[in-house]
Amino acid sequence: MPRNALQKAASEAAPPLPATRRQTGRLRTWHYFLLGAGVLVGLLAMSGAIGNEPLRRSMEAQINRRLHGYTMRIAKLRLQAIGGSLTLEGVEIRQIAHPEPPLAVIPLLKASVEWRQLFFLRLVADFMLERPSVSMNLAQLQGEVASGVPVQDRGWQQAVQAIYPLKINSLRIHDASLVYADNASDRPLRVTHLNVQASNIRNIHSREHAYPSPIEMDGTVFGSGRAALKGHADFLAEPHFGIQGQFRATSIPLDDLRPLGRHWNVETRKGSLSANGEVEYAPKVRRLHLPSVVLSGVQADYVRRPPGAPDPLRAAIERSAPSTATPSWDLSLDRLQLVDSNVGLRDETRAPAYRVFVSQAGLDVNGFSNRSSSRPATALLSGQFMGSGKTRGHVKFWPVDGVSDADLDLTIEATDMRTMNDLFRAHGKFDVAAGVFSLYSQLHLRGREVDGYVKPLFHSVEIYDSRQDADKSLFRKVYEGAVDAAAKILTNPKRKQVATTVEIHGPVSGPKSSTLQIVGGLVQNAFFKAVLPGFDQQIGVKKR
Repeated sequence: MPRNALQKAASEAAPPLPATRRQTGRLRTWHYFLLGAGVLVGLLAMSGAIGNEPLRRSMEAQINRRLHGYTMRIAKLRLQAIGGSLTLEGVEIRQIAHPEPPLAVIPLLKASVEWRQLFFLRLVADFMLERPSVSMNLAQLQGEVASGVPVQDRGWQQAVQAIYPLKINSLRIHDASLVYADNASDRPLRVTHLNVQASNIRNIHSREHAYPSPIEMDGTVFGSGRAALKGHADFLAEPHFGIQGQFRATSIPLDDLRPLGRHWNVETRKGSLSANGEVEYAPKVRRLHLPSVVLSGVQADYVRRPPGAPDPLRAAIERSAPSTATPSWDLSLDRLQLVDSNVGLRDETRAPAYRVFVSQAGLDVNGFSNRSSSRPATALLSGQFMGSGKTRGHVKFWPVDGVSDADLDLTIEATDMRTMNDLFRAHGKFDVAAGVFSLYSQLHLRGREVDGYVKPLFHSVEIYDSRQDADKSLFRKVYEGAVDAAAKILTNPKRKQVATTVEIHGPVSGPKSSTLQIVGGLVQNAFFKAVLPGFDQQIGVKKR
């Protein structure tokens, strides 16, 4: 063939060469990848040849060198060279400061190569945990806070890497349980039959508000309630993971919360909670939207106790409070319903202690948000004060710069005063034999300024009864007789009523108090100033 013809043929054949190089490059990548996988399997096989017991001791030592404040024990290790899977049995994790009981017990942990990811040139791991149990008591919780070391700095990630050399991409947790025991004598809080499934964990770092890893969770709460979450997570977010998803909680029993509520002076005896909504929790955002919350059959009290030593759990939580850089929660509540409940205030700082309550209580709250808004949230209250007084309340409130402006209109009518005798004994040192109590109040709160009034009415009051007071001392009889006479002096002769109005004007105290605390305190203080007209000479009463 002529020389020119050969050159022409060579030039025409030149274009396909880059494609051939690309194909060769892909094949070379696959060769390197498969070679790496083969080396991993070979290393695992060599480890198996050495023996499981030396490997168990070595792994346990490496893990404990990486952990800070904890120790891990592995009862048994099995390595399967074919397939590259590792199984740990009888894993226990203990807090060094408070080793009993173990913080976590994992009967079975299995790690293996996630083979289907090899098709995407990803050499990653699949982790499966069977029946793990995580538990903590109050002393251990205090120990966690006292250490001052954030969870992300405790060496957990490095410890997991010591278990298996590959990054975790898929996680399955089957039939787990979470337990918190506040006090040895209390029933612990339990979440049981918890199942978790997450995938695509080893993703690249994601943009803010991007959650590339699907996650599903469901479990049993406090024995009979159910809770579930379905959404997405970002397990590589720093300084902690992020999650966003839809959740639902159904028939969560509230009586189990009694040991925990005690730390916040709340006592729950009965009732259930159901709710659904959307949560987003990440380093730069905390958001909770609740379309519906229903509290049914609740029996609960807020308890005033004499001052004492600081509560250990509250003190621990306050010490671990997030920094100012931590975002605050963005909360919105479309509707909250309290149905057929009994809620009250129990005051144990007085002698005798007493309880005021509303039975058959119903509360309907609509449109609440902690963001500043020109549109008010509303709350409607109904029930029976002390079991007999028809009660109606209407509240409107607007969040403004961390504290809500609020308008309150409250009416209580035809309460049997005999049900209030513990209150009268505590605040006025007398009781009644008969009478009907009513109360009317309007309050307007604007920022830290309040304006309004509280007006109680007492009808057909009989304070001294010789039959009821037969066992009382002569001094008590004389005192109650004087009280009875004073009440009659203040009584309207036409209507046989005692009526006094306390007007409220000026700034409120407690700069850290919530709107609910402020309104409740105003009603309570004004009530006790007006409920005993004429018997405390130091009370300044302005009559209407």
